[in-house]
Amino acid sequence: MRVLIDLLYIATDKPTGIKKYGFKLATDILKYTEGNEVGILCTDDMLEYIESEIGKSFNYIVVTNKEKRILGRDYPGYRKTNTEKARAIESYDFVISTCANIL
Repeated sequence: MRVLIDLLYIATDKPTGIKKYGFKLATDILKYTEGNEVGILCTDDMLEYIESEIGKSFNYIVVTNKEKRILGRDYPGYRKTNTEKARAIESYDFVISTCANIL
């Protein structure tokens, strides 16, 4: 099983409850479900921070802030312009988002 954790909402290193939940969810899925592949979807400016919090054992799919805006409102457009990343996202069986403000 391949699980992608969407952490695109993380835009700052300030502590929040939902961020703690996202990090715990990612590490617990990797730790307690042996044989599963866990990926992290995040922005390029937060990659270093997220890696320092949860480690490098994950498959990271990194998007720019511009790509994040396109991905949020125009997924078909994103697929045309970012085919390789779109295929990587679509290759997961489940996508779990911890963002409460999904449009």
